[in-house]
Amino acid sequence: MEQDVQSLDLLDMLQSMISDAKKSMFNNKVSIDRDEALGIIDELRNSLPEETVRASEFYKKSREVWSRANDSADDVVSKAKEDAEDIIAQAKDEASGIVSDAHNQAELIIRDAETRRQQLVDENEITVAAQAQAEKIIAEAGATAKEIKLGTREYVDNTLLGLSEFLAKTYNEVETNRKNM
Repeated sequence: MEQDVQSLDLLDMLQSMISDAKKSMFNNKVSIDRDEALGIIDELRNSLPEETVRASEFYKKSREVWSRANDSADDVVSKAKEDAEDIIAQAKDEASGIVSDAHNQAELIIRDAETRRQQLVDENEITVAAQAQAEKIIAEAGATAKEIKLGTREYVDNTLLGLSEFLAKTYNEVETNRKNM
């Protein structure tokens, strides 16, 4: 209680100093003794209760912690975005490679089927049966190529879906952590 009275007395002194100070002719500014005013402010600061000082220090520290946590969350989000972009780029490269390999494999199968069909025709051994066999091989090659292509698309879709779920989960965790700060 005594500290409160002392604080009020110091504030009254400061107010009197400012109120009684000589005004400037051209504006509403006043001139006061700087050392005397700073002395009163120092006394006022020293008369503050310890709880107020600790609360101020705690507030400053909590702001620093919050700032560091916010910076850390921003770093995590930035890193997650970079990782996601890298994963997407890798998935696209993998998918492109798989599609290219499937296309090359399909072309080889078709070429082999055409070569086999031509051999059967050239050998004149039951040309009709050979032609049917060749068409069957070509159809199987086309079906196999289509199957590879569909499998590739399914693999890429599943990979991108998994990536999307991972990114959504990571984003939600970051947002939850950020809100909890």
